[in-house]
Amino acid sequence: MKKILFLPIIAVLITVLSLLPQDAHASVSIDLKDQASCQALGGNWDASIPTCSIGALTLNSGDTLNVDNTVFSNIELDLYGTLTSNGTITNSGTIVSHVGISNAGTIYNYGPIVNQYGTLSNDGTIYNKASGTIINPNTSCSDTCIINNYGTIDNSGRIDVVEGSLGPLNNYATIINEASGIIEIRNTSTVTNSGTINNQGTISNEVESTINNSGKINNSGTINNSGPNGYASSTISNSGTITNLCGGVINNSGTMSGNPVVNACTTQTKTTLSINPISNVPWGKTITISGKLTNSSSGAGLAGKTVSFSGTGAVNLPNAVTDSNGFYSSTGAAPNTVTNGLTVQAHFAGDSQYQNTDSTVNTYNTLIHKTVFWSLNVPSSVTHGSKYSIDGKLKDTTTGLFLASKTVTFTATSPIVIPSTVTDSTGKYTASNLTAPAAGSYSIQAHFAGDSQYTSSDSPTKVLKVT
Repeated sequence: MKKILFLPIIAVLITVLSLLPQDAHASVSIDLKDQASCQALGGNWDASIPTCSIGALTLNSGDTLNVDNTVFSNIELDLYGTLTSNGTITNSGTIVSHVGISNAGTIYNYGPIVNQYGTLSNDGTIYNKASGTIINPNTSCSDTCIINNYGTIDNSGRIDVVEGSLGPLNNYATIINEASGIIEIRNTSTVTNSGTINNQGTISNEVESTINNSGKINNSGTINNSGPNGYASSTISNSGTITNLCGGVINNSGTMSGNPVVNACTTQTKTTLSINPISNVPWGKTITISGKLTNSSSGAGLAGKTVSFSGTGAVNLPNAVTDSNGFYSSTGAAPNTVTNGLTVQAHFAGDSQYQNTDSTVNTYNTLIHKTVFWSLNVPSSVTHGSKYSIDGKLKDTTTGLFLASKTVTFTATSPIVIPSTVTDSTGKYTASNLTAPAAGSYSIQAHFAGDSQYTSSDSPTKVLKVT
């Protein structure tokens, strides 16, 4: 790795960059892959490594830097000034920083990024791919070899935090350690987290190193906190929250202090909820929904569990509690309409021991109510030209209730004409102030035409005798 600062190189770079004013900046694409592209960048090419050494470099928004290993598989970019990026960096070779990297753009890293002496400050996004490595390697860099994350680091590769007692990895925002990701802290190094670390891979805290957490660490991978093994124990100091999710493992043979780890994973037993067929009922009448909640593995009924209901046919169903054998039953009124295909589904919300589950969806129909003329009262005999009345009641045979506000019509032997009438609140209908025709016998009958909720019906025929 080159460690000699070439002042002419810096001068050339500053000159080149100064030719691109901010208000007139056109996007620049840099593809570093060989001597020609290095020299075009104003760098010094060393073919023996091969390495391109440059001073400071600034990438504006829209600019790209590609360290391309298609010509030289081990190509290296050595930075002796600060790399400041608001653009996009793709590294397939090696980037060595001797001063620092300030990223507010995006870095896609497939090879090593070596933070040799400076600070890697991220306000943007770093994708450290499966083949990528980010490393703080230098034992003599004291408090200057620091990774400060204010943005997002998504790690599928390896991050090595090595040799530094003053906190070389500080996370203020988000680090995602994917399933293939490894974060290794060793040789008295420190990780300080006041943001969020989501770990699905492996975090190893080794050889007298420390994790200071005042933020959140969500672990569904593996965290190793090593014991003495000839050295002082590694330490996890937790004043924040460490949550161990399902699949998470914390192997601790070192020192853990502060808030206890929260175990957010509980092993729940799978359940099955059945629902029995539902019989059709007249609208408004009671329906009974029943079934059974069981342990899916053993088939045993689960007692004392609450079952709730949903669906167009379940609006009046109260919750049910399973009995000692896991059976449940709920009774409520069906909707007050005649409808086909009303739905009911049963639900168990689950608890700390058993998983939630839903039954299949069952259907039923609500049926129309039948009616009957409870009575038709006609005078047995009237005299010609006198006034008379007839009356009666209309009844719902399903509920036994008399029907109000229903129109009743009449048929009669000519010349009798009886106008239609409407039942009152007691279900009674009356046709009054009728004039008796000429002497004779006349048939009279009442009729209800029916509607969406009630069947039609006809009264018995009664005879009016006129003298």
